[in-house]
Amino acid sequence: MIVDPETGARFVNEMADRKKLADEILKAGHPCIGIADEQAIKNSGWKLNKSLKRNIVRKFDTLTELATYYDIPIKTLTESIKRYNQSIDCKVDQDFDKLIPDNADKLEHPPYYGVRLWPKVHYTMGGLRINRDAQVIDEDKKPIKGLYAAGEVVGGVHGANRLGSCAVIECLVFGRIAGRNAGK
Repeated sequence: MIVDPETGARFVNEMADRKKLADEILKAGHPCIGIADEQAIKNSGWKLNKSLKRNIVRKFDTLTELATYYDIPIKTLTESIKRYNQSIDCKVDQDFDKLIPDNADKLEHPPYYGVRLWPKVHYTMGGLRINRDAQVIDEDKKPIKGLYAAGEVVGGVHGANRLGSCAVIECLVFGRIAGRNAGK
């Protein structure tokens, strides 16, 4: 579950794509808080040891401790969790249309875990346009002689979104193509 720490309320479908999540967190204007419980961690298979040691993820025995640490209004947080748990019971998220899997568990199994969420740039989607030979093309889609590009300086290879790690293959493939063609 993700909440705005200033209100204690959910504000987004937690299963939305990364762009939607980032946009909604940015609209809030400050880091938001992801909350999970022990059962969610067990079900996910996540290993939190390194994140806990680095204080990226924090562990709390109670929701009150979590709310106090992140300065979240406990009354609203409790109401948000109650409504979230009702969504789990009826398998329908009436607030954000989140898909509720059949095996979803309520958020009620201490300890609880919190993490600050804030979008970070880790890949750029815009940039120079290239052809299949990695030549930079102009507005008329004509190659600019002697100018090649690959990697994150290039835009449009993935469209409007991308799958994680796909940039690696893009950099390798187009880097090789650009290098070969530039060396001719």
